[in-house]
Amino acid sequence: NTTVIDNNRISNGQTGLAVAGSSAVDISSNQFTNNTYQTADYTGELNSSELSDQNSYDRATYITNDAGESVDGTVYADIRLAVGSASSGDTVLVEPGNYNESVEISTQNVTLTSTAEAANTEIEYDGSGRAPTINIVSSNVTVDGFTIERIDGDANSQGVAIRATEDVTVENNVITQSGGARPTQGILVTDSGGDRPSTTDATIGGNTITGFGQGIAISTQNTNDDEGGIVFTLIAENTIRDNTIGINVSDFADTNHELTARDERNDISSNEHGLKVLDDGDAGPAGTEQ
Repeated sequence: NTTVIDNNRISNGQTGLAVAGSSAVDISSNQFTNNTYQTADYTGELNSSELSDQNSYDRATYITNDAGESVDGTVYADIRLAVGSASSGDTVLVEPGNYNESVEISTQNVTLTSTAEAANTEIEYDGSGRAPTINIVSSNVTVDGFTIERIDGDANSQGVAIRATEDVTVENNVITQSGGARPTQGILVTDSGGDRPSTTDATIGGNTITGFGQGIAISTQNTNDDEGGIVFTLIAENTIRDNTIGINVSDFADTNHELTARDERNDISSNEHGLKVLDDGDAGPAGTEQ
């Protein structure tokens, strides 16, 4: 037996469509709008990629495994729910739309990527306080292909924060802000709050970053003598414009920890200060290569 569900408008629910049991289900030409779970698959038999192609959604994000296969037929409206359900090795795919949320990535070896151009897939977080739009606290994470906006954040908020991790890549994004105080950083790389004692081998590439106090900040914050430091952050082929400081490398924690970055092939223009390297104490200078 096959159940056919087609040409429906399904909106404003906790779950738009839940599928359970063993009967075959044909789901097509439906319009899903503003459901927390657009579809919920309790069978493990549905394919979220096919559901995304065969139906329309105001927002749609789903998970594939390391072989590129759909994990199940659950289609989430919120990125944070999909990211929270992902396992190591998974990719969270985000269809075009406007996603108003703050996303924390706390599972290792996860890729968060859009299925279209950054201009068509926007993650914006509109809220007071210090929370970033995207907070990365686990290693081997990639964030690729979004417009990322921080709205009405306080002076210590960020577009993207990379915290005490290894092998994190943030690439091909447009990162900006609006309203309220000018947030401190478009992208912050720091050495506390993540799953490692320090930050190693972060890559920031191909992004456009505008409107921040610091477009990119590489800043020590861990004052523990036994851990901390930022080892080799690559900043390459970014467009960094209209910020107070384009790139700021700072030993803010005033420690003996290593702090190194390589800046190459970036377009750093129309900032009040293009690039600053600051040693905030006597512990030894921050390092940068250009």
